[in-house]
Amino acid sequence: TYIETENYGAGHARNVGLREATGKYIKFLDADDTLFPDAVEVQVSQSASLSEGTITFGDAQYVREDGSLKKKTSFGPPEENENRLLYILRRNVQTSLPLHRRHLLEAVGGFNEDLPRAQEFDLHFRLVVHGASFRYHPHPVTKILGRDSKDRISNQDHFSEDPKGRLRRITQRAKMADKAGLLDDPLRQFLARGAWHAGRMALRSGFPTVAQEYFNKARSLHEKHIASSSRIYRWIVRLTSPVVAERMSALVKGRSFG
Repeated sequence: TYIETENYGAGHARNVGLREATGKYIKFLDADDTLFPDAVEVQVSQSASLSEGTITFGDAQYVREDGSLKKKTSFGPPEENENRLLYILRRNVQTSLPLHRRHLLEAVGGFNEDLPRAQEFDLHFRLVVHGASFRYHPHPVTKILGRDSKDRISNQDHFSEDPKGRLRRITQRAKMADKAGLLDDPLRQFLARGAWHAGRMALRSGFPTVAQEYFNKARSLHEKHIASSSRIYRWIVRLTSPVVAERMSALVKGRSFG
């Protein structure tokens, strides 16, 4: 069934499809991606053997425009004692890889239509907080076309449009996880890392006051966490401030600083 609607973004389009759907299972697929021929059959069979609160997902193959393979995913099982929320967030599973259960999608209200990107990350977060869990089965599900165009949503700068947007979402997600009893130390560190990276982006985009709010949020989530693999960067932050560390980092890399 073909449904035409105004272009209000991917989240809106997917929610329109969800409202029209009548089946037990839902599979999302972007226009430039392709399902493997047996993907739905295999995932329906997998889902039938799982509880009603468990969502199966598989692997992607990223291909170039000429059809050649760029890379494959292999998500692996949860780490020892890894909570189910952190498990799916760390793997950042693409929209088309799970076979969703319609009743779970409806329970969380589908996609957040206000998000310009990372809608699947947000959806998976809310599903797990609601009580769902994700189960990985290694099997090719989707071929995803990788383009490097500046027009791709993932390559656009959404930060400058709403500098505090990520701060609000990180704060809300921490509260939701805490209420669900899932805000353990590793998840705090994961969210703190996201806040710290957003702070660095805010500095580079010319929002130093907002950047400090992100750094404060990161430290409130995980006091000792500084999101950088560079020992020198972390050392400079501890001795001075994130702003000084970013200025020095930009100078070494020959990058402009907002």
